[in-house]
Amino acid sequence: MVRWTATVSLPISGCMFLAIAMIGCVPSRKPVYLDEQFARQPLGTIVLLPLVDARKDKSTSETHVQAVASRLIPRYVAAQGYTVIVEDRYTTGPQPAAAEVAEMTPKEWAILGPAYAKAVMLFFIEDVCTDYKVVAKTWKVEASAVLIEKPSGRILWKDKVVNTMGILGPFSGLYALEEAMLEDTLAYISMTLPKR
Repeated sequence: MVRWTATVSLPISGCMFLAIAMIGCVPSRKPVYLDEQFARQPLGTIVLLPLVDARKDKSTSETHVQAVASRLIPRYVAAQGYTVIVEDRYTTGPQPAAAEVAEMTPKEWAILGPAYAKAVMLFFIEDVCTDYKVVAKTWKVEASAVLIEKPSGRILWKDKVVNTMGILGPFSGLYALEEAMLEDTLAYISMTLPKR
């Protein structure tokens, strides 16, 4: 178990820097769902469960998704003012497969994690891929996250981002932006958590 408490500034990768340069600032956005009571009084501590890698095809990615996500998600959530406790197991018993966790209901998610947790957070990676055809290269990252109250199964917060980008031209094959896009997608989701 790892505890994150320090508030850190979010790194700006190449993709995000390019977006900021183009539009002047990162636009604020609202999460897919935010419980009103949680918005008024966010929790102090969030228990982060292992990443749910729900990609159907993992052969189209150039990035070590698990390593990048495990390194950055606790920092991004802590940057919103939360103490983050990282768990390396979904349950104390037999571990469900990521595909099983992805198909669970909120009530089933609420059973996961340690008994002491008031709420558990899950991040899901649905797609990370790079496609290169002749003079065009495209990237896609699709991810979501949910914060579930234990033991009720009530959703406190939920968000999803689909991030795509393409480059056209004879040198497009030289660009490797997949990892930077994954970093930005995870940061963009985390930014919609209510600040403490």
